[in-house]
Amino acid sequence: MHTFLLALTYVLVLGDSNTLRSSGVDIERAVDLRDQYGAQFLWVKRNGVRYVIRDGRTVDEVARLFEDDRVLEPEMNRLHARMRPIERRETELEHQIDAITDDDHASAADRARLRDLERELRDVEAQLRVLEREEEDLDRKQDAAERDAERRMVPLVDEAIRRGVAKRE
Repeated sequence: MHTFLLALTYVLVLGDSNTLRSSGVDIERAVDLRDQYGAQFLWVKRNGVRYVIRDGRTVDEVARLFEDDRVLEPEMNRLHARMRPIERRETELEHQIDAITDDDHASAADRARLRDLERELRDVEAQLRVLEREEEDLDRKQDAAERDAERRMVPLVDEAIRRGVAKRE
């Protein structure tokens, strides 16, 4: 397997200031850049030089590269919605089990209830493992789509630098 080393770091802000994508830049710096440059731009660091691209055509072209990644977001959101109640039930069961096991004076009925709770917890954990595998698969697909978009972004950035629409920061 070949590892692709991204030759630039970037912050991409699209349309509204809530849509922010970045790589190699911490969130505080990305938010500072958004505050500085507004609602639609691509900030890149390429070969040690920082550029800002505000050219709408270039920014839109870069944004389109990430559409495959965004296509998976609704599926991920649906999966997380399915996971949440199961995760809540897992937490509830763990608390109930802890309460019984921490009780030095647990009755026979408590111990029987403990066995039922542990059995239910195993079932819940098995359900979660299935959903977590789905989540990992979606994560892999999103990561691959993002890596592909970033790879395809490099020539667009280089072209923007050549055309002069990428302004040195």
